[in-house]
Amino acid sequence: MCSRRVLDVSVTATLLRPVDGAAPAVSLTERDLTARKRLEQDLRERSDRTTAILEAAADPIITFAGSGVVESVNRAAERAFGWPAAELVGRSLDTLLARCDRTRHESYVTALMNAGAEKAGGGDREVACVRRDGTTFPADLTVGRVDHLDRFVAVIRDTTERERLEREVLEIAAAEQERIGRELHDSVGQELTGLRLMTEALVGDLRDRGAEELGLAVRVSDGLRDALARVRALSRGLVAAEVDAAGLGPALAALADRVRETTRVGCTFEPAGTPRLPDAAASHLLRIAEEAVTNALRHAGATRVWITLTAGDAATELRVGDDGRGFTTAEAEAAGGLGLKLMRYRAGRIGASFRLDTGPAGTLVVCSLLAGAADAR
Repeated sequence: MCSRRVLDVSVTATLLRPVDGAAPAVSLTERDLTARKRLEQDLRERSDRTTAILEAAADPIITFAGSGVVESVNRAAERAFGWPAAELVGRSLDTLLARCDRTRHESYVTALMNAGAEKAGGGDREVACVRRDGTTFPADLTVGRVDHLDRFVAVIRDTTERERLEREVLEIAAAEQERIGRELHDSVGQELTGLRLMTEALVGDLRDRGAEELGLAVRVSDGLRDALARVRALSRGLVAAEVDAAGLGPALAALADRVRETTRVGCTFEPAGTPRLPDAAASHLLRIAEEAVTNALRHAGATRVWITLTAGDAATELRVGDDGRGFTTAEAEAAGGLGLKLMRYRAGRIGASFRLDTGPAGTLVVCSLLAGAADAR
């Protein structure tokens, strides 16, 4: 019994020229295409599965060439950016990035192109994305290189909700700090002040009577004085100081004086120009400086801290540096990292850029506020 099965074949017919008056002939060549057809079917199914997965993804996924030209997008990208796929394909990826992030992205892709295959993966980066209508949203951008195709895949995750939650947590933390600071000042501070006045009166009485308990009373009085000074310093650091633009420089100078008076750390302040910014922005810059100085004193083991405030027509820039031991962002986050997050949060509240440079030689915090940026908030 013979088996019957259908085969895909290609047939090539070749006309053979007659020789010596012979009748024309045709040569037929058959080639079995079953394996090739099966391979093509497998490739189509894989492609369909990949497409289905990409289309089902909740996050925008974009593929682009080394030149930055978009080659494909999924439905999530269409929804996120408001562009139909047909209009996005062929455009530069810069179309989807805020102007301030475009240069950084180009440098990032160039680094990926120059990296070996083992370094082709890109980590998350925070960027500002632009929709078709011009509105922006914060996002994490991850770029990976498909090395053998010389193509890149970008995965974009909208972080609007995450940043909203982080902002709420930081606002709650800042409010709690202020509450604790006011409690220290109004309650604990007042009680310590009262106790110190009573011990001073006791010291005076014991001194007049020449009592042998005088030495102990003096030590108690001195201890209360030191405790009161520490409580006042703590409450001053926890309660947000309100300053205007004109008062920012003097407040930073007072901060440097306070550090020199209460610690063994040398602290300097160098102003340049008169800042032109809203009062709320001035208060946030002061708090950023206080937090940076606190980090240098408590965690960096610094012996020298410097504060500079440079103001011009175009921008106002605050810098706080120290010569202590640096740290990584991962180390800061592992330790809680609330101070760093609060500084970033305050910079974001006034529309300022925030940069942290850290290493074995020390740490530098830079906060730059363009003219008019805070007014737009």
